[in-house]
Amino acid sequence: MVYLLTSICFLINFSFHSINPDMQFFIGVTDDTWYNYLAHHQPDEVNFWRPRSKSTFRAIPEGAPFLFKLHSPNNFITGGGFFVRHSLLPLTLAWDAFGEKNGAATFDEFRRILMKHNQSGEPNPTIGCTILTDPYYAWHGQPLTQLPESPRDQPAVPFLNWHQQNVYRG
Repeated sequence: MVYLLTSICFLINFSFHSINPDMQFFIGVTDDTWYNYLAHHQPDEVNFWRPRSKSTFRAIPEGAPFLFKLHSPNNFITGGGFFVRHSLLPLTLAWDAFGEKNGAATFDEFRRILMKHNQSGEPNPTIGCTILTDPYYAWHGQPLTQLPESPRDQPAVPFLNWHQQNVYRG
């Protein structure tokens, strides 16, 4: 089975002051196949890459929750990790640094998938690499109902409760 890493990031930064004014987290929309590949392999960190990124990611501080939201029709949060850093790297260096943690089994597969979303024509385009540690995954096809503790003790459970009540209507 070919697993695709198509973390086309229509990234949404949420700040729910009515839930917790100090809570900071980020939601990145991703493809089911990227999620499935990484959930199956359970790496200690993942590269949530953006194929056309030219700017630095500064939406959340180090250690804050970064949640994975699947595309429609599976339109719910199904996992996440904790933000470590963001870098702009050439495609080849991103593969050398993260390998299968990019969500693909081989460099050729990773390049093919990424190039579907980056029509720059560059043979080695620069991509955004958002590194997340301690990723966690809900059972496939199910919404995430609880989070592990953040390394910085920034619980996002109130958000997940809000999300289940207001967004996911499984």
